[in-house]
Amino acid sequence: MYVVSFDGTFALHRVTSVIIPDGTRHISDNIFSNFGIEYVYLPASLEEFKGWSYFRNVKKIYYGGTEEQWSNFCTVDRSRLDVVQIICNTDPNDLK
Repeated sequence: MYVVSFDGTFALHRVTSVIIPDGTRHISDNIFSNFGIEYVYLPASLEEFKGWSYFRNVKKIYYGGTEEQWSNFCTVDRSRLDVVQIICNTDPNDLK
């Protein structure tokens, strides 16, 4: 079975790094409501992600797509993301 959508999965849990599996297409706005995420992998397969406001003190976002895909995918201005670094063209094994 393939998971294609997440909703509140990590809410209220202390999780510092998360790998969203390739093939996932939708992530709701409350998936990371614990404010503890430091490292996250987001696959290029994502079509919708509403959780930008929950990223606080994130050290790195690893994104499976290109920088151009990231620009089309990310729906908020970079200055509004509380993220130290965004790394494109990565895979889940790069998460550190």
